[in-house]
Amino acid sequence: MEHLRGKGKAFRPETFQKPSARARGWGGISPTEDMVPTIAHHEKPTFSQLLIWGTVRGYFWSGIGQALSAANSFVVIAALSVYEFGLYQLVLSVIAITDSLLSGLFDDVLSNEVARSFAEGRRDHAKRLFLEYASFKIALGIAAFLALFAGAQLIAVHYDKDIATLIRIASMFFIVNAISEVVSIFFRTTISYRAMGAGAVQEFVRLALLLTFWARHALTLKELFIISIVTAGVSFLYVGWSFSREYRLAFGHVPMKRAWLMVGVVRQYGGWILMRYGISKVFKQIDPILVRIFLSTEAVGITSAATTGFTYMQQVFPLRSVTTLLPRIIGDEARFGSAYRRGIKYLFWIGCAAVIASAAAVPVGIIVLLPKYQSAIPLFLLILVNIPLYGIYKFQKSSLIVLREQKILTMRLLTEGVATAAILAALLPIIGIYALAMDIFLSYSWRVYFNTSMLARRYPHLRLFPRKLFSYEAEDKEFFIQAFRELFRPRAWFRPVRAGDA
Repeated sequence: MEHLRGKGKAFRPETFQKPSARARGWGGISPTEDMVPTIAHHEKPTFSQLLIWGTVRGYFWSGIGQALSAANSFVVIAALSVYEFGLYQLVLSVIAITDSLLSGLFDDVLSNEVARSFAEGRRDHAKRLFLEYASFKIALGIAAFLALFAGAQLIAVHYDKDIATLIRIASMFFIVNAISEVVSIFFRTTISYRAMGAGAVQEFVRLALLLTFWARHALTLKELFIISIVTAGVSFLYVGWSFSREYRLAFGHVPMKRAWLMVGVVRQYGGWILMRYGISKVFKQIDPILVRIFLSTEAVGITSAATTGFTYMQQVFPLRSVTTLLPRIIGDEARFGSAYRRGIKYLFWIGCAAVIASAAAVPVGIIVLLPKYQSAIPLFLLILVNIPLYGIYKFQKSSLIVLREQKILTMRLLTEGVATAAILAALLPIIGIYALAMDIFLSYSWRVYFNTSMLARRYPHLRLFPRKLFSYEAEDKEFFIQAFRELFRPRAWFRPVRAGDA
């Protein structure tokens, strides 16, 4: 990744008008005060600069990725029967449950510790923790592959005899995904935006392969999973060169701390995390199985189509930039409190806009392009209203992780996991697939209420004021003006940015 100063020259993002003294950006910093007119080579980008740059670039690349992903989903849904699509979702649920048990146990807390070490200038500490973490992730990926490959036949006994082969193919995903996650976590914790286009590249390759097989009438479930593995590998190759160069810049000449660090982190938070990821995530991934037990495989296909649309809508939130930047201001209560309240307000606005746009466009698209899934439209519209709640919840969750409040996160998940699974099991026989909409609404409402009350109680500077969600103030205007100016400078979308390189 190139330095912001380029080849011996100062980086000039643009000449902006300096805002008034009362116009303050996230956490008391004007979004433009250090953007005028030139950033000298020895200065570093601020929180607000990185937020705007990361958000704009994130929207650019994620927009391309989402469009390609939507095209991929259309091809998959159109090529498979409702039964095959339901079977496809059942395989994915088995993969997700295994992943919850054997992988991702300490992702949030360890990536946060690496990010905080960078923010505090302890690169030897960050290097040691990252390498320990990377080894742990890859080892878990291999373990997950072996466990699922060996147990595929046992799972097939309870579902479908054809599912065993599909599970064995899909199990290879764990090894490829473990390596890709290590690279992704490195970019996030070092606040590097260089490889943002990896997801779009992966979806493009996936679409090309899907269309090729579909045109030959050879797109079966087996080929579908093989394509998924191949495209994940292509994505890793795409970011491999950038990762090797970024790693040398971040850690190349940094001596590694001579101590085992991950053990201490796991010892401090391990009990809460094991409960949170080992038990609660199983309940979260059990929905397709409960739908199959109480309804049918076709019902799994219909509910999965509706929830897939809901998942796509979640991508409208620029959470990647925000969550990687929070550790940089954790020590300043005023800045963190301002960033927390304004972040939730902006995500709430984005969520409301997404609901309106999706409610108008998605049903028409389904009727025209996927008429066999028209029965999923009412369920999708009911689930869609949870998008604003999702945005608030995700920002609060990121804040709790940065604050190392693993106990609060675990308490909420344990309570919710058991309760929502019980509600779903009770309502499915009564109201059918619409029980899923009720389950999702109760789940996100509880998350927002619980997180809001716990954060306000423990951290008074993170108290929320509901009326502020609907206010539009001077600092909001200044922030969005600069964001739109950055949006209409496409030549800057491809310029690499790293927090420590300015």
